[in-house]
Amino acid sequence: MPGLRYLVDLSASSMLYTLNELRKNGLFTFFGLMNLRRAVKSSGYSMIALLQYGAAQFPERTAIKHGTNSITYGELYTNTLQWAGKLHSYCGRQTALKVAVACANPVSFMQATFAANYLGYDVVLVNPGTPLVQLLELLTKHSIEVLITDSLQLSLDGVKVIAFSTIERAQQGNTGFESNKKRAAITILTGGTTGGQKAATRNAGIMQYLQPFKAIVRNCNINNHKSIYISLPLFHGFGLASLLMAVTLGMEISLTSQFDITETLDVIKSGGADVWVGVPTVFQRCIEQIPSNANIKCIITGGAPLPGTLATKLLERFGQVVYNLYGSSEAGFCMMATPAMLALHPETIGKPLPGVRATLSPTGTLIIQSKWGMLHSRNIDTGDICHIDENGFYYLKGRADDMIVSGGENAYATDVEHALLHLPHVAEAAVVSIADDDFHARFRAFVVLDIGQSSNESMLLDGLRSTLSRHQMPVSITICDALPLTAIGKIDKKALVETSTLQPTAINL
Repeated sequence: MPGLRYLVDLSASSMLYTLNELRKNGLFTFFGLMNLRRAVKSSGYSMIALLQYGAAQFPERTAIKHGTNSITYGELYTNTLQWAGKLHSYCGRQTALKVAVACANPVSFMQATFAANYLGYDVVLVNPGTPLVQLLELLTKHSIEVLITDSLQLSLDGVKVIAFSTIERAQQGNTGFESNKKRAAITILTGGTTGGQKAATRNAGIMQYLQPFKAIVRNCNINNHKSIYISLPLFHGFGLASLLMAVTLGMEISLTSQFDITETLDVIKSGGADVWVGVPTVFQRCIEQIPSNANIKCIITGGAPLPGTLATKLLERFGQVVYNLYGSSEAGFCMMATPAMLALHPETIGKPLPGVRATLSPTGTLIIQSKWGMLHSRNIDTGDICHIDENGFYYLKGRADDMIVSGGENAYATDVEHALLHLPHVAEAAVVSIADDDFHARFRAFVVLDIGQSSNESMLLDGLRSTLSRHQMPVSITICDALPLTAIGKIDKKALVETSTLQPTAINL
């Protein structure tokens, strides 16, 4: 639901219970709890409180690694406060000031976002690769007053544009003020893969993260690991949540501006990640090139459906360390498939977390209710079509808006993609819908083959006929060297639709 804001209002007893549970899992010591208490007292239940806690608890520990540069938690917090002072001198402390952050450099993005949160500004996280026309529309739609970029120089009516480098060069900013404990909002833009962007706005506090965070600590034993590679940009909800989790645990964090296979393999080969977080396509493209001595202790994937074939490959390659997370920007993180679940049911998204109520609508879409969803305790229709097996495991069939009616029958792109991925030598697959005079709508498929393997369209179509019905069959299959990706590493189906000729050659089904 675009533009809706919610405030998480957990009682003190609920908060204490959750913190005590985290303590039992070895997360907080007595001194850790005291540092957290001081941070919350100083900065409220905010994102900056987590960074303040990290700086007090792990001041000399490396916080961020990006390329050849690194910075400790103490340095990161000090720099963020200095940056906040400079930003304050540019903007002033205004009520409900709305700031858009669009920095390609993840360290700049992180500092600008934390600084704005410290000042109590409402923040909209923006993909720095957004085309100018779309950027202008976004700024108007969200009533943005300040835009922070890497170095972009624009003159915009009603919007103050500040380059990160300009703030960095400033000699001194305002000093002597405390963190604004206002419950500032953070807006994540989502849904740009197949259509226009949607906004998910929520309070930028820490309370909503406690229950999901507890689930990850308990199931993934992530507090036993020292380093994490977040192969996602921070403007994405999954990337931001991973960052906040890592900061709370004092992990050494390797960041990326956008998915690049060479950069990713360099991080993995250097041993810079006990935990690796990313969307499934990232793992698919890297798995065959990861050295056998890579010491990955935990893989957390989410943000897009995990194909069963890839889940099986990851389990075989790395062992029982693969976790598939399901959630949405609106509903938050709400389901998890553990390694044991994936070993039995590779395509499952698992079961609901404690505190989550999941049901199916009459049309089969997944309805989520939780206290950390955008609508607080009310129902959120995710738009994902699911089914539940007799053991209570949930499975994605696809997006409701991805379903087509072909020849009078419902058909789902996900079913076709799964069938393609089970064919020999198919490494990646994407299916989009196209208009068709006879069937109303049909599918068009795009695949990438395993390295060194060969096939052709006729062979692939023949392989599908034994598993797909006539109305599910793609009208054509294009073999590609690579599929286009979005900035977070998902397959960009919008680009596939736009580049299609949409004039398929008739085939005999």
